Amino acid sequence: MLIDGAHQLLKAPIVLVRDRLDTHVSRRMPDFVTKRAWLTVFSCLPTSLIS
Repeated sequence: MLIDGAHQLLKAPIVLVRDRLDTHVSRRMPDFVTKRAWLTVFSCLPTSLIS
């Protein structure tokens, strides 16, 4: 996966900022993140809460 490759190349923790588009939601993502201590994920607020 791209994120794993970036981590190996950079040899550093990764911070990922995700949007909340329905097409970008995956049931595998929580398990993926849990297994990688070097990965921190932030989700953007829905745009309805920003304005």
